[in-house]
Amino acid sequence: MCLGVVVIAGAALLLEAALRAVFGYGPLAPLIPDPSIEYLHAPSQASLRFGRRYRINQWSMRSPDIEPRKTAPDECRVLVIGDSIVFGTDIDQEELATARFNVSSATWSDARSPS
Repeated sequence: MCLGVVVIAGAALLLEAALRAVFGYGPLAPLIPDPSIEYLHAPSQASLRFGRRYRINQWSMRSPDIEPRKTAPDECRVLVIGDSIVFGTDIDQEELATARFNVSSATWSDARSPS
């Protein structure tokens, strides 16, 4: 009986290690309780899950770190609010719609500048 428990526990540990090493199975960034919205992601976290990178900034949002104040007078910031679709649960950090928007915004901001 005791040997069977040890074998099962050992097999479970090996399976866990294999899932993490081969398939990237692992937790998302930790959550913390919040009295207003129930929970939010712990700030300043990075994790890897199923080969996809997740980066949570200092404001508990899935985005690169940002300064609390504008760094240039003509800087335009856009806050995108949503659920798991906006969060991009199953995609890599660079594939987020908001990351692509950030790249294209450079063209947009140049286009609105007077010639």
